[in-house]
Amino acid sequence: MIFNIDEYEDLDEEQIERLKIIISLATELHGDAHLAKLWVQESVYGLGGKRPVDMISNKEDFEMVCDLLGRLKHGIPT
Repeated sequence: MIFNIDEYEDLDEEQIERLKIIISLATELHGDAHLAKLWVQESVYGLGGKRPVDMISNKEDFEMVCDLLGRLKHGIPT
């Protein structure tokens, strides 16, 4: 599935900003924006099987995604 921000038109401004941050961090990790956009839509083991795109509704879940990306970037086991 290819990422399309238009599919998320029901997101509020804060959720859109969180999504942009996650995509940016994932792009740094993967070195490719396309792979990052795919990653945010995938079920992620380190997030208990949740998709990062589904974790932007609240600050706690958003921070979990950012923490995971930071750990992965620095090679810290998850």
